[in-house]
Amino acid sequence: MNILRKFIWVLGLPVAMCGLATPQVYAQTTESVQEETSPAPEEKKEEKEEEKEAASNYKIKASVGVSGAYDVSNFYEEKDKKFGPASVPMTSGGDNGDNGKKSVFEHSVKLTIEKELVGKILKLVITSDLKEGYGEYGGLRIGKAASSFSSGTCGLAGRKAVQVRWLYKVDNLSYTLGIEAAPDFEIYPKEKKEEDKKKKPLAPLNNLPAAAANVKYEIKKTFHACIGGVLRALEHRTNKDETCKILPAFGATLGLKYHAIPDVLTVKGEGVYGHGIGGYMADLKDLKKEYNTVYHAKGDDDATTPKMIDAWGAGAGAEWKFMPQWSLEGAYRLMSTMEDKRDKDAFQLGHLTSGNVCYEVTKQFKVGVGYLFAARKNIGTKKMVDSQRATAMIKFEL
Repeated sequence: MNILRKFIWVLGLPVAMCGLATPQVYAQTTESVQEETSPAPEEKKEEKEEEKEAASNYKIKASVGVSGAYDVSNFYEEKDKKFGPASVPMTSGGDNGDNGKKSVFEHSVKLTIEKELVGKILKLVITSDLKEGYGEYGGLRIGKAASSFSSGTCGLAGRKAVQVRWLYKVDNLSYTLGIEAAPDFEIYPKEKKEEDKKKKPLAPLNNLPAAAANVKYEIKKTFHACIGGVLRALEHRTNKDETCKILPAFGATLGLKYHAIPDVLTVKGEGVYGHGIGGYMADLKDLKKEYNTVYHAKGDDDATTPKMIDAWGAGAGAEWKFMPQWSLEGAYRLMSTMEDKRDKDAFQLGHLTSGNVCYEVTKQFKVGVGYLFAARKNIGTKKMVDSQRATAMIKFEL
């Protein structure tokens, strides 16, 4: 976290210096010209237009969002769990248990600074919670941002990661390639003490970076198709003889977005498959204390190679602007694992359905309300257990 803060400040200094230097140089130049000659009215008008154009090349945007939620039923009290199938209590409270019923309030501030330099845009983005913070110039991006594995549609694949990414555009096609920090690799997430982990047959080693890429075809306000992929190496060793091994993990996603009626109706869909990449897939990445990457088959405690978790997901959504200031959004996603030899309390299937109504008071001010319904099934349960949440949102942009 400290490294990210330093990176943001160091990257921000050139932007700030450019912003300060530009008006100073302009002022010195203007003073010297005025000493030599007195410009005509037309020349003064041209100077004002140039000054206005120079100022327009420097943009600062900010957005402030405040959201509140009330857990209607069955939600874990843990702070590190996001609402969704992963947060549905399965081991306490029974099938109809009330573990939550709490109010949740969150706020976020996002600042974006843009400056045109040598025909390209230098961009700095940072959020108040530091979940996102990066610098971008042309096609190069450095910092913490959405993974290149994401298709930008239904949110089934991807995560926020520190990365170095390059984007190259040719007409309607764009190619993106990035090297990024991979999610923490845990073989025994349920074991809290290091002493207990050392008693296990395996131990994770270096958390090697991952490679992510996507190819996108886009016709503005009409169609968007994106194919993404991710590849990482899971390095581990045996505690008995300290033999090192590497397992390849990979995934692919396909996202589609179609503007059926431009600026009125948009539909989208996404599919994802992963082999040992639970940290990149919706719902699975929120299983903080559960297996989401590898596992051991029941009764195979002496295994020297963990079994990879295969999973797939599908989702669809739509946004309908049925009035100039009113919009309605709906989405559904399904995430499923493919192995049944794990523990009975292991995640097997999850559903998430959401609906939102938004009202645009002005172009800068929006309000909305929504409802979320999440359901989960474990390998050892016969039926789904659900959680429900009501939400409200206020967003202001400058």
